Amino acid sequence: MGIPTISGDLFSVLRILLNGYAGPSMRMLATRASANIVIYTIWRERNQRLFKNERKSNIKLKAEATYDLKMVLSKISKMKKTFKNIEWAGRMGITPEFIQKKTEIQGVS
Repeated sequence: MGIPTISGDLFSVLRILLNGYAGPSMRMLATRASANIVIYTIWRERNQRLFKNERKSNIKLKAEATYDLKMVLSKISKMKKTFKNIEWAGRMGITPEFIQKKTEIQGVS
């Protein structure tokens, strides 16, 4: 599976990128949320510049997007206990409860 060739308008590009992160896992949901936060931050800044003639610095925009992302990530309270999830949570600075699938021991009642 390679990287798809992207051409077309902005919405087509975004649709391709976001569909690449489909799936029920918390990492995928968080990845999609972060893409949406970036898109929303850019859109909000665009409107501020067009309609109110106000501008924020790139540092301020990054700080706002980072804050919003941390708020979304803080809502993750449980994740499956996998190496990738534990590693990812550590990089993101979150500490969810990791759930391990219960396995039945044969011969024990």
